[in-house]
Amino acid sequence: MQGTISFAKRPVVYHTLFWVIYFSFNWIRWGSYFDDYAYSFSSNLVEFPLHIVLVYFNIYYLMPKLIPRKVTWYIIILFLSTLGITIIRIILTYLFVTTEVYKESGVQNLPLFNFNYVMASFIGEIYVVAIGTAIKMTID
Repeated sequence: MQGTISFAKRPVVYHTLFWVIYFSFNWIRWGSYFDDYAYSFSSNLVEFPLHIVLVYFNIYYLMPKLIPRKVTWYIIILFLSTLGITIIRIILTYLFVTTEVYKESGVQNLPLFNFNYVMASFIGEIYVVAIGTAIKMTID
């Protein structure tokens, strides 16, 4: 019993569990929504390392360094880093998953950086950052 308790107290277990559940939830949710589980799995494989980098950059670097003393800088840096990750995500999805830009929209021949696509991707990044931030703030 004590081996189980010490195992469960390790943060890496919780972090891994969170990301596995979050990945599975997104894969199933978008796969069922678009009836394309292969596309959903592939796009999640591209997106999730970027989600992880952005979330940990926020909760372990930006928040401790800038909150509460430099909130304006925190917001600016978080916005710019989220935008940067969004652009990287769009490019990697185009290179490794599909050349159909913003496949979810159902519109053909969109430019790679279509405003709606960038905004949808940006909001997806903000969503996962918000979840990670909420969990971190609750624990702290």
